[in-house]
Amino acid sequence: SVRSSSLCPRASGLMVCVLEIPSSASLTYIGECAFSGCTQITELTLREGITYIGRWAFEGTQISYVKIPSSVVCMDGEYGSMYGFSSFSGCMNLETVEFENGITEIPSWALAQVESLKEVILPETVTALNESVFENDKNLLTVNLPSEITTIPENTFFNCSSPFSRPKTSYNL
Repeated sequence: SVRSSSLCPRASGLMVCVLEIPSSASLTYIGECAFSGCTQITELTLREGITYIGRWAFEGTQISYVKIPSSVVCMDGEYGSMYGFSSFSGCMNLETVEFENGITEIPSWALAQVESLKEVILPETVTALNESVFENDKNLLTVNLPSEITTIPENTFFNCSSPFSRPKTSYNL
């Protein structure tokens, strides 16, 4: 378990380029601000078994792509004074997020305030997007919506200025 006491404080000169959680590790919980400010992290590999990612866990890192394992059931978000915040808020280079096959629901504010985000890849197993998942993601261009999706709240794409693509199929909404 990685808790709130940051492993990589902003002031440290720690030269971490790749953060990989070994498959042999029993890590299930990444706490609030755990890697916040670790500007040297450019790649991130999250292993199956992680169930919780705290808010601002990777804020300020330089990752450009992340794959979320299907074991993640909570990506802690919070509604602030004006907008929500997520596990990846403030990741200025994060352009693509892919969710692994098996995940069925994308948590509220999961990717809120990731202004560099351009593409989200959802597996066919996703049936629900929750509130404000993509709130204030101003550069979001592509979100593939699975054919079995049944829930998309009104504010899922709140304050996204770019259109997103949908497959040309009908939905039972």
